[in-house]
Amino acid sequence: NNAVVIVAAMGVPLILLVLAFLVNQGFEETARLRREVERSYETRAALARVLSLHQDLELGQRGYLITGDPSFLRPYREASRSVDQALAELGKGKLGVGDAERLAALKVTSDAKRRFVDRTLELRDHDGNGAALHLVRGGEGKQLMDRLRDELAELSRIERSRLAERTAAVGHARTRLRTQAIALQVTIILLLGLAAGLAARSNAAR
Repeated sequence: NNAVVIVAAMGVPLILLVLAFLVNQGFEETARLRREVERSYETRAALARVLSLHQDLELGQRGYLITGDPSFLRPYREASRSVDQALAELGKGKLGVGDAERLAALKVTSDAKRRFVDRTLELRDHDGNGAALHLVRGGEGKQLMDRLRDELAELSRIERSRLAERTAAVGHARTRLRTQAIALQVTIILLLGLAAGLAARSNAAR
């Protein structure tokens, strides 16, 4: 009887310590997931910004080619100054397997798209609007923009998939921690109940 009481007296504090550890582990998992969600949203926002800047390049190009008014080049100029920085911001994030290669390919496509836009603007200034529009109708610019959209969409899809996997893993970990915590709580109740029962019997025997 005394042995059971001793076990209960020593076991309950130990179980409580384990429970505290499990609760702290759960908080840490939640904090890590929150940081991962924030990072994922920032990455996808950066991807959307890269696309938006290239759309601004096209907007300025189209406006200038149609009107010949240099004021229409404002979106083009602002985007041209920001694209490299936006791509660099993408590179600062946590890169998974294959991400570095995909980002390098995106930069190649971006450079090609910007060179094409610059070429059309130079043609407009030196050879006239007809030559520039003839180059645009050739379809190279559209192909480059379509490729850029596809590459950005793939990076965004991978990022969403990675976050979904991480969220699922944390969900499984929480379920496991909850099960362990319940088992430990039941053990405490059983130990305390057993100790109380033995104490009651001991008092009755006296």
